[in-house]
Amino acid sequence: MFNFLVTATDGAWERPGYEYERSRFLEFTREDIAASFRELKAAQIAALLKLPCLFAYEGTSKSLRIGRLKRVELRRERLPGILCARHKMTNRSMYAKQEEVDAAVADDPARTH
Repeated sequence: MFNFLVTATDGAWERPGYEYERSRFLEFTREDIAASFRELKAAQIAALLKLPCLFAYEGTSKSLRIGRLKRVELRRERLPGILCARHKMTNRSMYAKQEEVDAAVADDPARTH
């Protein structure tokens, strides 16, 4: 399993974080998987952080990027209903072994997103 994050915002994955409207979270996700993440408490966030991610741009031919989520928080006071995701990318191929992706993301201090 993996996280698939899609945005129409140009340049979004070059930034260190991204904010989604809560209504977009789990959009197009199979119901049995979505049901286990609807509450989005500590256990669900921990599970999201363990999964590799594909970062894509909506409606373009731009390349997918791979990486991991570093932090996820649901904004309650400021910007209620907004899901804030901090992420870290790797330059590895989508065909790299999972161990290589994990190592590249963990060991690349120059990459902040």
